[in-house]
Amino acid sequence: MQKIKESEYIYASSRIKSAEGNGTFRERLEKMADSGSVASLYNAVMDFGIISDRRKSMVHDLSSAMNQALSSAVDLVRDCAPYPEIYDFLLFKYDCCNIKTAIKESILSQDYSELYFDCGTVDINVVKSSVKSRDFSLLPQNMADKAKKAYDIYEQTGEARVIDIMTDCGCFEDIAAFVKTTGIPLFQSLAEMRADITNIKTSIRISNSAFTPEAAKALMERSFVAGGTIPLNVFVKSADKSGVSDLTDISEKMEMSELKAAIDSADSLEGSERALEKCFEKLLEPYEYKAFGPEIPARFLILRESEITNCRIISAMISAGAGKEKIRERLGIK
Repeated sequence: MQKIKESEYIYASSRIKSAEGNGTFRERLEKMADSGSVASLYNAVMDFGIISDRRKSMVHDLSSAMNQALSSAVDLVRDCAPYPEIYDFLLFKYDCCNIKTAIKESILSQDYSELYFDCGTVDINVVKSSVKSRDFSLLPQNMADKAKKAYDIYEQTGEARVIDIMTDCGCFEDIAAFVKTTGIPLFQSLAEMRADITNIKTSIRISNSAFTPEAAKALMERSFVAGGTIPLNVFVKSADKSGVSDLTDISEKMEMSELKAAIDSADSLEGSERALEKCFEKLLEPYEYKAFGPEIPARFLILRESEITNCRIISAMISAGAGKEKIRERLGIK
């Protein structure tokens, strides 16, 4: 990939900054947390200005609003960035979800149309036809290889979990390979930390499950994703009761880092996961006031995705009867 000049991103950065929404990211988060009802939350989202006018007529409920906010963000970056393809690594996860959905749809002969994302790097119809024909060559290379093998293994063993595990691993391999071609340090750091956080969460989830030590260790080894800085041996234990590291074990084995500090400072499992995500977003802080550059669209997409995730969490908590104080606690808002 050719070397990118920051000056080429003056126009794109200007357009993206103007589309970030009314108020700051923090202000919008607090307004959502204090909504009090799903209807108020919906109205707040519409007032934020995070959905393009072109798409507003398509929005009828909160779920649709969030889907459109994501699509609007991706469309904007694709439209104004001089090299929109350099942000593909942020969209591979949607390809991954679409591939897994298409395989499960094929296996179960069910219609899962509502589960597809329209913002991946590969058109949904191409993904579906690739799975149907069993020709994965038009998909990102590592996801294609892993998905094909996973489908074959499923047919031989009937183990459905292998589809998710192998395709996810392929996704992270594609991300790790791709960011190296961009020559942008932030992209490399984002990919590394996302892989590390994923492996930490996987290890914690397995350690809290009722697997035998042997099964837990084997599952962690299969689920471990590439591209991070924390080695596999941090997450597995050969002679332990659980076979896989819990949160305390992980912290003890890790070298000093932002992630270790986040884990050590958390007072609960939920708090640790929130702290890990804040570490990821902290990588973007140096670019908050940067006038222009290729990092600006990446920051925009990541924060918009975070905003959408938080909105869905808030909606679910409101529907479950949680009050504003509990919602603020869940989101780490003081």
